[in-house]
Amino acid sequence: MSKFLEEEKVAIERTDEIKAKLQSQHDHLEWISQHLPKHLPGNIEYPTFDRTNVYPANEQDSLRKIDLPYAEENPFYVPTQQPTNDTFVALGLSYVTVSEFECVPKYIHNNRISRDKVNEAIDDFNKVVQEKYTILKSQHSSLNHNLKQKYWEYIGADNDETRGKDFITENDLKTTNQKINFKMDANGRAIMSILRHCGKIKEVRGGGQVRYVIIG
Repeated sequence: MSKFLEEEKVAIERTDEIKAKLQSQHDHLEWISQHLPKHLPGNIEYPTFDRTNVYPANEQDSLRKIDLPYAEENPFYVPTQQPTNDTFVALGLSYVTVSEFECVPKYIHNNRISRDKVNEAIDDFNKVVQEKYTILKSQHSSLNHNLKQKYWEYIGADNDETRGKDFITENDLKTTNQKINFKMDANGRAIMSILRHCGKIKEVRGGGQVRYVIIG
């Protein structure tokens, strides 16, 4: 009988140890859940568009249909090759991770810009990317006056360095119809420098425009 009681006592002590470990793990997980960063890296779903709608089959005919002074006064890019029927994905930027942000030199963000602020800007950046390629893939005849202007601005911004790549311009960020908080002020330019340093974007200048080519 005494042996049985001793075994039960040992079993109870082990049970208490397990309960204490489980409680400790529970408290740790609770702390983690309350301190999760706003933005976590992961798979982002991007819209897939049909390349046949990016450029009209006949640029000149489409331009005549617009009948806008804008179209007459501004040059526009006519692709040398007709787009294929393949589909493509309008990529967006992935979030900056902790390790990536820690590698950014202090002089770039000067402790004024947090990683959360950078990732919030990425959300805004991706909204503008989606807006651009949604317009480019739309039926040209379905666009209103303002969207047709945007359409030709997008086409005209393309150059040899950006052709075949997904990008937006500084002007796209300033004139977007999307509700975004990002502004191209001192902090905004510092954020773009951080994105360049992290290998998220490449800056391409030329023709009076600043283009941000999406890398990752």
